[in-house]
Amino acid sequence: MSRPSRKPTDTLGFVSERLCIERSEFFACLRRCANIDEYKDFLKAVRAAYPKARHYPSARLFDDDGAISAGSTDDGEPSGTAGRQILAVLTRHCLSNTAIIVARYFGGKKLGAGGLTRAYANAADMVAKAYTEGN
Repeated sequence: MSRPSRKPTDTLGFVSERLCIERSEFFACLRRCANIDEYKDFLKAVRAAYPKARHYPSARLFDDDGAISAGSTDDGEPSGTAGRQILAVLTRHCLSNTAIIVARYFGGKKLGAGGLTRAYANAADMVAKAYTEGN
């Protein structure tokens, strides 16, 4: 059973949302990033904010005067279970020059590939909605 905790915060320089599924916690973080250097700084900030997380899958979408650049990573999760889903959320919400990173704390129960896919997609969608509703 999932329990969303809808508490966006920008005190750390990014918006975040928390999703709990089977004792695993997913902290989805969103920040506007204009380039790869800003994305790397954002990743450092998320790693500092959630230092004991096991994984930090992410996606980024940049638009440099019409030249679209996108990327994603599963960061150690099974291939195809995290980064692509996060990137799809950025695309669906039309969030260019933006990155989403999801810090995951393992809760002791394996979720399986389908469970991970849904969890990362839901966490990313929650933070994208919180960001777009707040702006």
